[in-house]
Amino acid sequence: MRTHVLLVESEPDDGMLLRVLLERAGHRVTEGLVTGNLPTVDVVLVDAGSARDDGAARCRELRRAVGERGLVVVSEGVDGRLVEAGADACVGRPLRARSIVGAVERALTAALGRREAERQAAALALSRAEAERDWLRYLVHDLNNPLTVIAGGLRLVAGEPLTERQADAVQHASMATARLTRLVRAMLDLGRAQEGGGLRPELGPVAPAGLLERCAALVATTAGLKGVRVEQSSEASASLVADVDMLERALVNLAENAVRHAPRGSVVRLYARDRAGAIELGVRDEGPGVPPELRDRLFEPFNQGDDSRVRGVAGLGLAFCRLVAEAHGGRASLHCPPAGGADFRLTLPIGPR
Repeated sequence: MRTHVLLVESEPDDGMLLRVLLERAGHRVTEGLVTGNLPTVDVVLVDAGSARDDGAARCRELRRAVGERGLVVVSEGVDGRLVEAGADACVGRPLRARSIVGAVERALTAALGRREAERQAAALALSRAEAERDWLRYLVHDLNNPLTVIAGGLRLVAGEPLTERQADAVQHASMATARLTRLVRAMLDLGRAQEGGGLRPELGPVAPAGLLERCAALVATTAGLKGVRVEQSSEASASLVADVDMLERALVNLAENAVRHAPRGSVVRLYARDRAGAIELGVRDEGPGVPPELRDRLFEPFNQGDDSRVRGVAGLGLAFCRLVAEAHGGRASLHCPPAGGADFRLTLPIGPR
């Protein structure tokens, strides 16, 4: 394959001579300018003028513009500063066939080396990313089994006669275990989705009122400890065809997040209402809300920000909520009422998608 050279030459006579020399050496030559729409070329050969103080600065600009391509600079004399500034080769006048052809070959070799180095760096980065994903997947799987054992042990202890202090400790440990279990399951689901597996809902009839009642009960103890009241109401006139376990986990994630940011004495509301051909499940709190600059990326996995609203489990929980909504053919959204607080919603079609 012939080397494709972009010839950028300010002197017409020199340009004609360079074209002849390059084409005789078997190269393909295109004349043009170094612009934002740089053609597909292997080497750029450009006249940098005399080796004045601004020659190196121009050479640095050219290197940025041509990227990984080879760069040959023609100047009044061979100047090492131009090579230090980014040129692969520097050719002085008068122009000679051997020097020009040799410079193009050196520039091509350098360009190929850069491409190979970039390819190897990309392959290494991909390998590291895959290793990190594998490590995380194994870690999450390994966490799942001991969590199941811990949860079972806490249930057994809870059934025994306990002092008030012991009962409180078991209750707190049970809540923390349940929350950690939901986090682990969310990580597993997110991992499968990122690998292209997606979520596969097990569809069945789901009554919104019963769903909200169960979710409110699951977060009531945590809310009570924070001095927050949890209310739930359903105005939905139909049932959903959905995966009840996924919806319950998603709504509990939203409710726990709301409780965590709700001020003492406030109310967290779980609700369901009809929408055109859909049902909207929502959780609204009276907390500080979400800053505008964070709203667009709030549902991204592992999203972390300076604001406490997106720290910790919310970075996974909200991403999981979006996956659940999309797996049912719906969507997850955030609305920030003018009066303050945050209103997270899952809008789901009534029937299967």
